[in-house]
Amino acid sequence: MNISKINRLLSLAENYFYSNNYYLSEEILKKILKLSPTHSKANELLAYIYGNKGDLDSSYQLLELSCSEKDCSPEALYI
Repeated sequence: MNISKINRLLSLAENYFYSNNYYLSEEILKKILKLSPTHSKANELLAYIYGNKGDLDSSYQLLELSCSEKDCSPEALYI
């Protein structure tokens, strides 16, 4: 899968996330992470979904992974 397709999927996942449709967002993010396990934004969004579900351990682990990448967002650094 090429970068532009991953970016389109990420945009779709973000739209679902911001619409509180965590289920569809999570499904798309998992597809992205199968192709690119260290994708920082996908790991960050999935961490927020897990946090909203109460799975704080998984959320924290994903945020740590996201923060280990050079392109992580400033928000992810506030774990």
